[in-house]
Amino acid sequence: MEDVFARKATATMNIRAAAILMYVAWVRKQLPEVDPLPAKESVVYQYLTSLKDNKAPATRASSFLQAWSFCVNVLDFDDPEQVGNSVRCKGSAHLQFLRKRKLHRKDALTMLQLAVLELVAVADPDLRTRLYAGFACLCTHGRLRNDDANCIGMLDLEDVRDEEGRLIGGYVEASAAGTKTGKSKDKLSTFLLVVIPMVGLTGADWATSLIEARRTASLEPMRGSFSALVDDQTEQAVLLLPKRNGSSFDLGTKATSEEVAGAVIDILQKAGCTDEEIANLRSHSMKSTWLTAVGKYGEASMVRHLLGYHIVRGESSMLNYNRDNLSEPMDRLETVRDNVKLGSFVPDAKR
Repeated sequence: MEDVFARKATATMNIRAAAILMYVAWVRKQLPEVDPLPAKESVVYQYLTSLKDNKAPATRASSFLQAWSFCVNVLDFDDPEQVGNSVRCKGSAHLQFLRKRKLHRKDALTMLQLAVLELVAVADPDLRTRLYAGFACLCTHGRLRNDDANCIGMLDLEDVRDEEGRLIGGYVEASAAGTKTGKSKDKLSTFLLVVIPMVGLTGADWATSLIEARRTASLEPMRGSFSALVDDQTEQAVLLLPKRNGSSFDLGTKATSEEVAGAVIDILQKAGCTDEEIANLRSHSMKSTWLTAVGKYGEASMVRHLLGYHIVRGESSMLNYNRDNLSEPMDRLETVRDNVKLGSFVPDAKR
């Protein structure tokens, strides 16, 4: 079975199993004289009709048909009545799916909200608050999803400071493996180069503070060299931000998007943001912040693709092997950032 499920995501398998188990439980309760498996078309249609009548979640019917198709085509379940081809079953699932709430794009962070996170990452007296704020800064300046940031295996700070030790430049260089959109075996076995400017909007050294906060919280240090990452990749991954478990951390589990988003919203609320200003913020708001600003500034689509690690089909090999491909996009990003700091560009202004 390990080979059968080798290319399947665990979360997907859980969804498939849950859909089948809910159907089996319904049949045993409503039609105890009927065997739930193999599925019969008439019974499945009754189940889908019951979901519709009881206003079940809009995707539940479609999820069941997808799960049943998986069981038949991958696990060789018997399907004598070809339930997946039933016109009325597919029609019922389709009509129910149309009730699904329309997707609404989440807001990007405002520049003021990002500045607040930078300052909190450095100055807040609470350790966990500094951790969440620093992680949010890394995701935002790095144009990363929450899960992608926790796929980082190597983290190296290359800072530039003046004679008084103040941060004036530099980058966080990192390598991530197994990102959310990397589904092919090639992408899952290739490290993604991540480059993050250390200088943000306020001059606060959020990146160094994040590393210090992790050390104070007794989290395992991140590897600081690519060679160490390659040599030790059979070991358990070191998570940049593990899931909080009461007063400690579950070192083997990633912090969820909901956990991080909740922490960011809490920080911004305490800083004085109104309910209206934070109502449409989620974890993806961090990734979209600079990509949105760069787009409003008028940068070319290829620059935005590269900054967001969105590789154009057919060009992945060139980009994987040439780290200098990020030089120009990073220069453009820093130009946008500098203009925001000067006040000559206000990405949050109404169009």
